[in-house]
Amino acid sequence: MARQAGFSLLELLLAAALGVLICWAMLDINVGALRVMKNIQRNQQVYESGRLLLDILRSEVRLAGFFGRVGARKPALSDRPSLCFRFSHGDVNKVFNAPIDGLDNAPAGSRGCGGKQLLPGSDVLLIRHADTRVATAIEARRDYVQATPKALALIRYNDIWADELTVCCQGFRAYHQQLFFVTEDHVFRRKRWRRGSFSASEPLAEGVDNFQVLYALASDEVPLTGAAARLQYVALPRGDLQWSRVRSVQLSLWLSAPIDGSVSASSRAPLDQQALNAQGPRQRVMRLQVNVPNVAIQAVQ
Repeated sequence: MARQAGFSLLELLLAAALGVLICWAMLDINVGALRVMKNIQRNQQVYESGRLLLDILRSEVRLAGFFGRVGARKPALSDRPSLCFRFSHGDVNKVFNAPIDGLDNAPAGSRGCGGKQLLPGSDVLLIRHADTRVATAIEARRDYVQATPKALALIRYNDIWADELTVCCQGFRAYHQQLFFVTEDHVFRRKRWRRGSFSASEPLAEGVDNFQVLYALASDEVPLTGAAARLQYVALPRGDLQWSRVRSVQLSLWLSAPIDGSVSASSRAPLDQQALNAQGPRQRVMRLQVNVPNVAIQAVQ
């Protein structure tokens, strides 16, 4: 009778254990690769969100104070209307005194002009300007800036029709007023001017942990037009002199991405808001320095 050959029980157990180890190693490698890919995607998500926000803010800040062809003015820059200005709040032409404004370190419980609660410690930025193009027709429910070498006025559309000022279009430009802020749910939002007041806020990006604004002021010792002007940074200018010396605005965004792809505040990677640099693959601090070229802000010399 021929002798039968085969594997012993010990050999089978060793082979099975070795197979399990190899499969576990391959699974671990695949899981690690997927984790790296997710981190890259989340980091890209944070970068794209930050770039979108900074692009929007850049274009708005550059237009701050543009109201058309205006003659020489010396506005009382410290006589500024409320951030939540409405047409019913007295002298509407005070808006031209504050083409750029804001709130430094929002206190807990404060709201964005009647909307959602602001993220405590974050800043608020307000931009006012006119459209770069002269209106070719007066649209209903819009407000307009009428700029001439001798006068500058904010006019409601119904007043334009009532006064028959629509001989197309007598230098009218659409008026823009936008408020940028972060709410307590870590969503960066914008409120636009509609029909004499702010409309409901619109979300622009999620996962924003902080928003800070610094104003760069030209030194008293160097002319405002000097290329080598030394700049002093303040959280919020005070008085006519400081507002008149605003040369640029530094914008900083602290962003983080969801850990599991969701958008709830509890699922996001934490971020130290005091850190000067981003830490971790899902966190980023993005900064932008934007010049303020319009002379309306620098009218007082």
